[in-house]
Amino acid sequence: MVMLWGMSDAVGPINLSPGDEQYFLGRDIGVDRPYGEDTAEQVDREVHRILQTCYEKTKTLLQQHADKLHQLAKRLIDIETVEAEEIRAMLAPAGA
Repeated sequence: MVMLWGMSDAVGPINLSPGDEQYFLGRDIGVDRPYGEDTAEQVDREVHRILQTCYEKTKTLLQQHADKLHQLAKRLIDIETVEAEEIRAMLAPAGA
């Protein structure tokens, strides 16, 4: 999303997708890259930042809702199949 659609404040609204790839030469050898090394490093940093942010958010959510996930896991062990409505009820915020 960073390279193809410029979905990043750091990189900006620009398409950095590689040009025509020459597969017979190998994936990295025959790629015509329309940008420099500094831009490539910026893209790498931005992709890393996005992944790290998503990882931390996911880890926090899993920790906050560990009791519900354990409840769901136990239910799955007991009956193997849980319908969507039951999952929604289990995972719904308290009082919802």
